[in-house]
Amino acid sequence: MDISDINDMIFCGQYVYSTAVLDTAGFLLLLPTKVHMRCHASMPMPLNGELNVGLEPMERERERMRLKSRVKGLRGNKTRLAISSAMSTLYQPISPNEPSESTTVMTESRGSLEHRAAVLQSGEARNESSGNGPPVASKRVNSTVTDISNEGTIVLSRSLSRGQLLECIIHFFAISVSIGICLLHFLKVYWTDESTLSKRWRWVSSFVSLDINDIIKALQFAAKVHEILIVASIGAIVLYFARRRLVGDEGIALGLLMSSYRIDTPSNMLSSKFWSALSFDTSNLDPAAIGLSLLLLVSAILCQLVGPASAGVMQPSLDWWNVSNPYDGQPLPLFLSVRGNETYPLALDNGTWPPEAYDPNSDEFIAENATACLTNAADSWCPAFGVSVVENWAISNYEDHATPNITVTGTSGTQRALTADLIANGTAIAATQSNWVIRMFGLFATYVKHRSAFAASSITLPIYTSTDPMYAPVVQVQCQALLANDTSGSVKFLTDQLTNYTDSGADRYNPQLSWSVPPEALSLHNQRDYAHFEWVDLSKQTTTGMWRPSLGAVAKIPGWVNGRPGFYIIPCIIDARWAASSAIYQPIISDIIISNLSSPADLAFRSNSAESISSKLRLKPKPKPISRQQLGIGDAIQIGLNWANLLNTPLYSSNDTRALTNIETMLNIYVRIDENNGTDYAAFTVGVNNNTYVRNTTQLMHAAENTTATILSLTIADALSRLSDGIEAWNLIVLNTTRGGNVTWTAIDFDYYSINSSDATFMKQFTSLRVQVHRYGWAYGWGAVIILDVVVLLMHVFMVVSYAGYHLLHVLCFRGRWWMTDAWNNTADLIILAWDSSPTTVFRKAEGAKPSLWAQNIKVRERIGGDAMELVAGRPNTKDGRLRTGRKYT
Repeated sequence: MDISDINDMIFCGQYVYSTAVLDTAGFLLLLPTKVHMRCHASMPMPLNGELNVGLEPMERERERMRLKSRVKGLRGNKTRLAISSAMSTLYQPISPNEPSESTTVMTESRGSLEHRAAVLQSGEARNESSGNGPPVASKRVNSTVTDISNEGTIVLSRSLSRGQLLECIIHFFAISVSIGICLLHFLKVYWTDESTLSKRWRWVSSFVSLDINDIIKALQFAAKVHEILIVASIGAIVLYFARRRLVGDEGIALGLLMSSYRIDTPSNMLSSKFWSALSFDTSNLDPAAIGLSLLLLVSAILCQLVGPASAGVMQPSLDWWNVSNPYDGQPLPLFLSVRGNETYPLALDNGTWPPEAYDPNSDEFIAENATACLTNAADSWCPAFGVSVVENWAISNYEDHATPNITVTGTSGTQRALTADLIANGTAIAATQSNWVIRMFGLFATYVKHRSAFAASSITLPIYTSTDPMYAPVVQVQCQALLANDTSGSVKFLTDQLTNYTDSGADRYNPQLSWSVPPEALSLHNQRDYAHFEWVDLSKQTTTGMWRPSLGAVAKIPGWVNGRPGFYIIPCIIDARWAASSAIYQPIISDIIISNLSSPADLAFRSNSAESISSKLRLKPKPKPISRQQLGIGDAIQIGLNWANLLNTPLYSSNDTRALTNIETMLNIYVRIDENNGTDYAAFTVGVNNNTYVRNTTQLMHAAENTTATILSLTIADALSRLSDGIEAWNLIVLNTTRGGNVTWTAIDFDYYSINSSDATFMKQFTSLRVQVHRYGWAYGWGAVIILDVVVLLMHVFMVVSYAGYHLLHVLCFRGRWWMTDAWNNTADLIILAWDSSPTTVFRKAEGAKPSLWAQNIKVRERIGGDAMELVAGRPNTKDGRLRTGRKYT
């Protein structure tokens, strides 16, 4: 019988009767009664075994009343019918004159075993209106009734049974596993490196091995077992409170009771029996019933969520994880022996020459050392040391159209990306990591690798990141190509495509403010077949309320003008700043230090972009001084001519021309003789495909200004990154700090690491860098989904703890009201109890409406005499007939 059809049952006395029906085909159908809320429509079996079939309606009613009076005296007997004959005997053909056959019906009744024979006998039908048709068959059923003695069982007990102990074990193991795996996430327990699991683990013997797939499947199996335990735990809690209401004063709605047995079924919460039971009487609300309904609803949802939640938290995640103690308890901060204001200067002039230009003992300026970079930029501490890298790119760009994405190798073997993007015609922006940062990362990784005591030294796939603020150069250059004949009047530097990072955020330079190009910078020399370049000092051109640019420049490049030899005058304005940067170093994968500035175009303001640079870099509304270690981009760096000239040192001279400087040499790469023109004039050319060149003057001028802007931005950005790259700048690491305030440190620039001791203030003057280590592998940690999974499991833990607290409170303070029970653990027990219960008019009245039936409150009460119990409905909410703790019931 389907549990959902329990509303179709009615409890007629304490018996379930059989009905004999003679159908039109001549078959006698002997079936257990399934009364559809119409007790009067059934034919109860007389206890003497006589059953008449074919009576007229009036006679059937009189027979029903007579039989009812006969069984009334036997009320209280626990009777259960079972058809002992085969199912084939329940549906057998007969004819009106067929000889009688015996059919055995077993009736189990409290008391002694009784055998009652019901013989179906043929005869003439009782029919008061004779002559109205053929006689109707009448048969007598012989039945056997068996009475089995039953001493009864204790329903409500104050001691734990075996089943209740098993329930406690289920609760304990379910929450123990939940708490255990949640603790793994709270403690962020690391399991193992990913590469370790790529190898097969051998367990038990050499014949048994597990790889990552086997382990994941095993964890999935464990998660499923955990889910089953949690669902069983939730079901036990819900069923306990449902049964407590069932034997309580108020009772429980039939729909809620049935839903308590199917709490793990999603369709249960969508069924009519559950929602019909929630139709509370607003005039007389029962808080306990509302609480039970909420418990059912939350528990049903929880049962559906614990499966994915358990699987989510049971399996570790493959990701990058922070190493909590990578250096054996030592912080190991790094220091660059350069003062902070010298690492990221906001002005480059005579006072900011490379450290090698000063005496290491007296800090006095040595002119000879300073001018060495003007004559020979090959020294690594000179700003122009990286010009050769940019020059190699210029050659590749001219020959193969190489993009401006250059890899620069530092002294420690690590590398950085020097990248430039064109954001408009004649406007380029370049960025790179500071050279001292990549050197420090490389030296530190080597130092850690050779220290076996460090946990970081054994990591299969480490990744190093910085926890201290760092800054890297970002350089914007806007150039405008003009014809030499158009420069007779006043020429202005264009700034309309540059980003000016003011107090309010990133914006364009004010177009109403401009800077004039000095007339002397526009004059041409006699040499017409080579590029010329010179810097323009903007220190005297100040503006009110605006940051002025860093530097100006003018390039003069020979080019074709409408098919004739001519010159392009290209004034450029430069805006250089320090921008907050990050550093990520994966020594096993690559030597390149990855930075957040790898795409410089993202830093530029774009008028058609809905998101400003302030939100991209999370700039604060008002930028703070760079020494305050703020995030974002600082003020423009003021570059003096003396420092700028270090980038444009002479390289070589031709027989008939003056010596070319660094930048002139790079520009001159694009000055070639076009053999197809039939002349020997060297002019600016841009190759398209093979030897096919651009002829259009406008296109050539745009190409010239783009090339000049790109070369200048790359050159200045690389030079700024080398400011702290001198040989006098040591890379230090603090090993320990003593109680007296002294620190022990060593230099990691050399193969031999000698230990030194100094006062703590000695290190505070230098630029610091703290390196954090991450590893790639399997671990328990946090994520958005993991947080939801943990919340689901902790909800069940809270439910079990509250359930245990409820029992503990009743045991200590309200022991007289505390009990446990194993009764009605399933719906079959309820059905049997319903069969044995007295009839009720409440369910007859609810016959036509299922919603009202599911909302009816039912209770379990003692029968008169107190030796048995029954389901009742519609009685007042009193304590009369309540089950007693420790009493046996049949």
